[in-house]
Amino acid sequence: MMKLMISIFLLIFPTLLYGGDIIVDGEKYLSQWNVEKAVELAHKAVLEQPEKADSYRLLGLSYFYQGNYNKALEYLQTASLMEPRNEQRKRLLSFVEGTKEITGEFSNYSSEHFILRLADRDNLLVDYALHALEKAYQEIQGDLNYFPEEKVLVEIYPTTEGFTYASSLTPKQIEVSGAIGICKFNRIMIISPRCLVYGYRWLDALAHEFIHYLIAKITGLNIPLWLNEGLAKYHETKWRIKQPNYLIPLYKNALLGASKEGKWIDFWKMKRGMPSLESRQEVILAFAEVSLAVDYLRQHHGRKKLIHFLQELGRTAWKGREEKFEKVEKHWDELFRQFFGIDQKKFQSVLREFLKEMKLEETPGIALDSFKLREEGEEVDELEEYVGVGARGHVRLGDMYRQRGRSKVALIQYEKGLRKEPNNHVILNKIGKTCSAMGKFKEAEESFKKSLEVNPNYGPTYTNLATLYFFWEKLTLALKNYKESNQINPFNPLIHKYMGFIYYRLGEEAKAEREWTIARRLLPGDIEVESWLLEIERKKP
Repeated sequence: MMKLMISIFLLIFPTLLYGGDIIVDGEKYLSQWNVEKAVELAHKAVLEQPEKADSYRLLGLSYFYQGNYNKALEYLQTASLMEPRNEQRKRLLSFVEGTKEITGEFSNYSSEHFILRLADRDNLLVDYALHALEKAYQEIQGDLNYFPEEKVLVEIYPTTEGFTYASSLTPKQIEVSGAIGICKFNRIMIISPRCLVYGYRWLDALAHEFIHYLIAKITGLNIPLWLNEGLAKYHETKWRIKQPNYLIPLYKNALLGASKEGKWIDFWKMKRGMPSLESRQEVILAFAEVSLAVDYLRQHHGRKKLIHFLQELGRTAWKGREEKFEKVEKHWDELFRQFFGIDQKKFQSVLREFLKEMKLEETPGIALDSFKLREEGEEVDELEEYVGVGARGHVRLGDMYRQRGRSKVALIQYEKGLRKEPNNHVILNKIGKTCSAMGKFKEAEESFKKSLEVNPNYGPTYTNLATLYFFWEKLTLALKNYKESNQINPFNPLIHKYMGFIYYRLGEEAKAEREWTIARRLLPGDIEVESWLLEIERKKP
């Protein structure tokens, strides 16, 4: 990933390697995402050096970073015509043309601090996305002591092809690393949850990338990747949970395994980006490590010193930047030692001792999260994705018996599978659904709750638990769990159908109408939804 990022950096900022003038200064500001200053210098360059193709190139790039693709193309085309044999110009122009084409169907929506762009087929995400982003703005930016005045541009891509083009990630990197979002070119970009088979925590992803945006503005992109990712991962849930909890069972297991087996991933192995790591297990461990690092720094040195360190990185953003990467690493290490009294290598040894002191407990039999991309016409076997070979046969037998109405025998098979993978969230859900069908509602609730404890990112658990509460007439608890499910897979029509009903029962008719309108779109022809919407229309003055 880093090689790819370096190639894009050199494609966009080739003159940074040479002498200094107004154009070089403008490109430096732009590479630090100080876009307003870059635009100012770009206009000045066009006025003072109109004979130089780089003047128009800089102005075009500045508009690209502002998200104004039409003006970006206008000036980049001028630059390319002035130097028609320049292959870098052609590649850059082609990239921006492709981005404009992909985003051509996007509509704009605004809130106080954000501009959201997405395709009409995804516009049901608008209210949820802007609400979460504004909460992230309120809850997170104070932790980093940075308050962006400009509106932050956010783009949600409706296809895998569009997202991979704009982000420069490959489908394999997305599925292995879970890199479903990226903060790049002075904006936030994520893939629509509709593109993943099981959805994903897309609102957390928006918060995660917003944190990267804040860090980029504070540091001028001059920050070790491990710390950048650690800060984003540590804080990504704070918009919805007051006290961040990065130590979910999956991460605890990864850290315990690293501690026992000596498989700690050195921070510098991550310098090429999380998508460059070799397996899903490595990515999980890497995120667990860097989150642990931020936790340690906050506990032992305090939030203010950590913020001061980030600010100092920003003040020295160009020290060593024009040299080899090793020089930049040395610069980071000098500053890290200055602030925290230890170099980054020894810091990792301290972290391993800190980990031992935490005395974490293992949660055996947990399945990994899946970021499988949806492919048209492809049949996906959930058991192959989440359940190990040893337990899979029992679960398949259980499914067969449950389909035939033999719930007691099905439950026996599921419990056999669970003994082999005692915290598998898929098996726990199947047990919960079977118990519910048998009228064992308390046992069903306990099974669903245990599934959430071991994997809080699996959408069907929230849906199943919400449905249980719904028919149990516990509407507040049902609504809470439907909302959680909506944060993972908002394209499930039943979520919106039943949320609408609950809102209606609670007297919140505007919200009920919103949810039923979404349900009608996702579930056309549903008689209940149509009748409920008609009832709301009749009651309007």
